[in-house]
Amino acid sequence: MNREKAYTYSSPDVMENFYEHIGKEHHLISEILTQQEPMTHLIDQQQLDFEAATACGTCREEFSGANWKVRHHCHVTGEFLGPTCNSCNLQLKPKKKFKKARYYDNENPMGEWEWTAPPKSQFEANCRKTTDFVNDEMKDEYFLPIICHNMSRYDIHLILKHMEKAFLNEGEVKVIAANIETFIAVDIGQLRFMDSLRFLSASLDALVNNLKKNGTKNFVHTKRHYPNKELFEHVTRKGLYPYEHMQSITNFGETVLPLIDAFFTKLYESGISNEEYDRAQTIWNAFNIQNMRQYHDLYLSTDTILLADVFEIFSPGVL
Repeated sequence: MNREKAYTYSSPDVMENFYEHIGKEHHLISEILTQQEPMTHLIDQQQLDFEAATACGTCREEFSGANWKVRHHCHVTGEFLGPTCNSCNLQLKPKKKFKKARYYDNENPMGEWEWTAPPKSQFEANCRKTTDFVNDEMKDEYFLPIICHNMSRYDIHLILKHMEKAFLNEGEVKVIAANIETFIAVDIGQLRFMDSLRFLSASLDALVNNLKKNGTKNFVHTKRHYPNKELFEHVTRKGLYPYEHMQSITNFGETVLPLIDAFFTKLYESGISNEEYDRAQTIWNAFNIQNMRQYHDLYLSTDTILLADVFEIFSPGVL
């Protein structure tokens, strides 16, 4: 179903572009989720499995008269997914998160939408505009989780600092915090930014290595993006990046991989081994990389795609 290619942006106004792209993705995903395909007819084995099931495949609780067995299916494809209890079936359905209604200021037609309730004298005039806005803009907007690994310490501060007003309604920024500086999850309008490190308590490198212990069959998204066998083998491990060497956008113009010393990081007070540096050089050559911008974009893409593979396998019930 998912044929989208990884999107990477490494030019000026990164956060503005980030929110613009998230908005487009949100709209496209909402369009997909509005589809309501009826469940396809179960084959004999599926029917037998359903009848034999005594406990919910999601919460593992036994079926009962109060929480009965139902057929859980994908509303986009119609595919039967398995037996679940009625409670889980309702929870597994994609959720809509409606924006709060706003009214238009007739005295300022080129102005912005107001956040406060209109005076009573304006209510009737604004009622139709509000109704049209709900019908046209809000009815198929779904709650969208966005997964970032170790977001709490780094990315979320940039996300909050540069948040776009287009995603906000009054009172619609909600934070789940571990402490004053560390956020577990943040809701911005209909977007929920979640830190996968809170559900998968290990580095991405360790998680990818664990996934690889069962072979490469679980690298579904990685394989789709890198179908070439040789290139695929290079990207089933977390990439290597000279974080502190990259001081500005001018570094993107460098045409050779930085020396091994450039991979030292003060955060961990360590660098990389000769073997790891050789792997980085091999990747540079295998992908015919011409400059550090291309190396940077490949690093970001593969990290994100690997996280998608890891998260789908290890945390299927989190969302």
